[in-house]
Amino acid sequence: MNRFDASRIAPGADVTANAAVFRETGLLSPLPLLGSDEVQPVMEILDTLTRSRGGTLPPILRAKPHLLIPELWRLVTHPVVVSQVGAILGEDLLCFGSSLIWKPAAKELHVSWHQDATHWGLSRPDAVTVWLALTPSTRENGCVLAVPESHGTQLAHDHPEDENNMLGRKEVVRCNIDEKDVFAIELEPGQASIHHALLLHGSELNHSNQDRIGFAMRYIAADNRQQNGVQGTATLVSGRNHGHYDPEQEPGSLMDPAAMRRHAHVLRMGKKIIFGS
Repeated sequence: MNRFDASRIAPGADVTANAAVFRETGLLSPLPLLGSDEVQPVMEILDTLTRSRGGTLPPILRAKPHLLIPELWRLVTHPVVVSQVGAILGEDLLCFGSSLIWKPAAKELHVSWHQDATHWGLSRPDAVTVWLALTPSTRENGCVLAVPESHGTQLAHDHPEDENNMLGRKEVVRCNIDEKDVFAIELEPGQASIHHALLLHGSELNHSNQDRIGFAMRYIAADNRQQNGVQGTATLVSGRNHGHYDPEQEPGSLMDPAAMRRHAHVLRMGKKIIFGS
């Protein structure tokens, strides 16, 4: 069995103790970040946005939806989230990206084993993803699987064609994963995990009859820059912006026209970073 001991995670405000566990394992889980009263309004908005599309997520919301939905902006800048991440990365903190992760029930969709930092183009891989559960996330419905203590080195990845791989670049790490090293990140709504950008992770199919929905928030220290010369954009959540990223703006209202115009520009910059074009 995997040796990761979830009982070491401090449930309260002891962010220093959690940061020590994170440095050792590359993973914190489970973290009780939000109450049900904070999760429910987000789910109601998503229900409104997807109802007209037969229950599917509009593609525009798959990248940086916090720039279009005020409730998601509030999650990205939530003091409890920022305090946990700040203990790991420092006071000057940027949200580098966010994604609504929607894995439909009984579909063949999966996420291959990979490291997040592979296509982020950062000057150093010191970055984290906060994966917040908006619905229950279980082994049955395809929760995130991870290999604790695998965050030491950037590994080579292949890019096979796989239409069922939910990753944008379809990257697959070039190594074998031993099942005994795998930890299943099972979460209740409002709970979250935090993983290092080099931690090996992926997820299996959703075998349940309920969609699995999460919100991934990705953070970097403000002095961590792009290596490829692209002037990216990011949301300042703590401290000061060091000038390596153009600042992003809070949406004035749900999907307001000005925010959508800004979001289109942000997506173009993000495509240059991830795809190099």
